[in-house]
Amino acid sequence: MTNATMISWFDTHCGSCHSPGKSDAGKWKWDPSAYSNSITKNQSNLYKEVVQKKSMPPGGMSASELAIFQTWYDAGCPKD
Repeated sequence: MTNATMISWFDTHCGSCHSPGKSDAGKWKWDPSAYSNSITKNQSNLYKEVVQKKSMPPGGMSASELAIFQTWYDAGCPKD
């Protein structure tokens, strides 16, 4: 999974609510320029919300979109 793929994935599924200055940024902030703060420190919670609880993003996602996240997570959430 490439970094560009995951930046696009997070932009699409998380950015509208969790980008800096957005209403839910206080709960978790998606900031591609601060990968370790956005992702590395939150990867287990992201997995829980996206895969286990399927509570994020609101409205869910397709099986292929979920598979992209799962593949990336299973690879250790690589930045590059």
